[in-house]
Amino acid sequence: MGKIAILSIVSVCLFNFAAKADVRYLDDVIAMGTAEEQSDLAKLLGQIELKPTKDPQSGKFLFQVKKVEKGSVYDRAGLKVGDFVSTGKAPGKNSELQTELERTDTN
Repeated sequence: MGKIAILSIVSVCLFNFAAKADVRYLDDVIAMGTAEEQSDLAKLLGQIELKPTKDPQSGKFLFQVKKVEKGSVYDRAGLKVGDFVSTGKAPGKNSELQTELERTDTN
């Protein structure tokens, strides 16, 4: 198989992956931060503004990014205004994160 054929296959695979990666998980993004960043959840959540929303396709509850602090772990991870995020992949995995989001959403 030639180099062009391999590049074409890789490009198609990457495109298909990107097309399916519509929702980012906050736990994955936060895990990219330093230990110091990860130790202060309230500060982390102050560096991003989220709006609760519902995914029109799946009906799942998500958050839409409204603002990202420049230089934050979210910014470094490439989150942009308009992106959709979820609190985690596994139910109950991020109870502290979910609780903090709910607390900050009501204030």
